[in-house]
Amino acid sequence: AIINSTITPNMTFTKTSQKFGQWADSRANTVYGLGFSTEQQLQQVLVDMESELTLRHFGFDKDSHVVQIMC
Repeated sequence: AIINSTITPNMTFTKTSQKFGQWADSRANTVYGLGFSTEQQLQQVLVDMESELTLRHFGFDKDSHVVQIMC
């Protein structure tokens, strides 16, 4: 499966269990969730997402981007 979702400055990616995370795409009016094989994989996505959202929050990247996740 392929998930296309827009990353916006007010988006949050939430760890909901040891190996599962979810986020809401307000433009698509959809909540997405991903399961990971390991907790380390989920942790890396959390770190990467936080870095991206921090840049957007401080205005370093004002455009919305679409992330494509292939599962």
